[in-house]
Amino acid sequence: MIRLQLEGRDAAIIGRVTKDPASRIVLKTAVGGARLVESLSGEPLPRIC
Repeated sequence: MIRLQLEGRDAAIIGRVTKDPASRIVLKTAVGGARLVESLSGEPLPRIC
């Protein structure tokens, strides 16, 4: 639905919610690998990836 709007034409899926109770974030890399994203420490500033 968001892609139908002019502002959302470049929207992309960046994650998904699973039933896994481990409360972890796994980043899938462009080459097919995966790594854990650590929790923020200190003040919760936006991540620039």
